[in-house]
Amino acid sequence: MKHVRYILQTIVVLMIVACASRGPNFRMEDAQQVKIGMTEDEVVQIMGSKPSDVHVTAGSELWMWIHVAVTPGSSESKSFSVKFVNGRAVWIQR
Repeated sequence: MKHVRYILQTIVVLMIVACASRGPNFRMEDAQQVKIGMTEDEVVQIMGSKPSDVHVTAGSELWMWIHVAVTPGSSESKSFSVKFVNGRAVWIQR
């Protein structure tokens, strides 16, 4: 009986570990609301979280929301990027 219980516990732990996600989850419907000219604060408010990654270059910032979720038998990935110059959105990739 102890052996069966150990096997069941191991299976549960492996199932939990097998389900993984990275990056803030966001809705593409929210990303559709982001428009050129919006401020950084407005974009964060719409997206519901800060970006998962920010690249700073001379005079601009590229903000990226990247979410990846993997479960047994399926996976999902989505990304959304906004380039800011002087604190305003100048380019959007959905």
